[in-house]
Amino acid sequence: SASAGATSAGGAALRAKREATSSDEGEEREYAESKGEGLRRAAAANAREAKTVVRPAVVDDFFRAFLIKLGMQRTLDCFNTEWYELEAKGKLNDEQVAPVPDVYLRNEELDEMVKGLRTEIDRWRGIAEKAQSTWDKFRKERDFHRLHHKRVVQEKNKLIGEIKRIKKHYSAFEPMIKQLRQKYEHAMKEKMLMNIDRNKFATRNEALENKIRVLEELQGDSLAPKVALESGASEGARAKGGAKAAKSRGSRAGAKRLAGQQAGGKPAAPRTPGIPEIDPINPYLNETFERPTVQNMETLKTFEGHVNAISAIAYHPRKQVVATASDDHTWKLWSVPNGDLIMSGEGHQDWVASVDFDPRGTHLLS
Repeated sequence: SASAGATSAGGAALRAKREATSSDEGEEREYAESKGEGLRRAAAANAREAKTVVRPAVVDDFFRAFLIKLGMQRTLDCFNTEWYELEAKGKLNDEQVAPVPDVYLRNEELDEMVKGLRTEIDRWRGIAEKAQSTWDKFRKERDFHRLHHKRVVQEKNKLIGEIKRIKKHYSAFEPMIKQLRQKYEHAMKEKMLMNIDRNKFATRNEALENKIRVLEELQGDSLAPKVALESGASEGARAKGGAKAAKSRGSRAGAKRLAGQQAGGKPAAPRTPGIPEIDPINPYLNETFERPTVQNMETLKTFEGHVNAISAIAYHPRKQVVATASDDHTWKLWSVPNGDLIMSGEGHQDWVASVDFDPRGTHLLS
């Protein structure tokens, strides 16, 4: 019974051990399945998202790169010889050939970055120096142009002052010039009037001399030759005295009546002074002249005096004088071909339509 009990107890222990083993195997199986599922999921995720992994550099490659960078070729050959000898003898363990820590690689990257930045700083420093020199040049040009502008402004102000002074000086002389112009026009007007009076008196003198000759002829025909010889002097003196009296009185009508009485005729009727008794005969009235060619004409001189259009023009019948009428309410007399202003007439309240001389040239009508 003791053995049977021990056997049953052993069987129970064995069954319990088997159950425990089976449970452990089941757990291991579940763990392996879950782990495999996680690996499959990680692989799928890696397949979906590709990543680049930088392999860390080992110590020998790091030193080789450093020596190549510095150009130390002989030191590099010595390093390679000794390194491969140690590696062949197996004297290099895993700690000695471990990858270079990231801090050295980071320091190298930072060193490269610093060098690049220094290069950029040098380049930008050169650009800044060039810009500074350009700015200095522009500043000098600006200062030069500013000085030039100031000088131009000073000269401009000086010229403005001179112009104002000249205008003031001219305004002081302008009334005097106007007064002298008026005096000149007045003198030319007096000169023209004196010329007209002189011509008038010369015409009267000629008329009186003709009348005296007519009287002498009439007296010579009525008296005997002897009486004419004796009394010729007295009659001539009387005739001349009568002519002088008529000249002093300025009356041609009296002389005309005297001539009519001596001739035994009727006294002549009085006429208006200044108007000719008989119109002069035009000797060129029946002659024909060739029409002038306008293409052969040319401007000899231009007379500038009117401020508006000229409406009429007239030539003096005996003198080199021309009269002009204008829309500026004035008429003027000019000497030709010099173009000097002789007289300027004012008084019309509107534009002057026409101007003309009388046949003897002693009067002007406008």
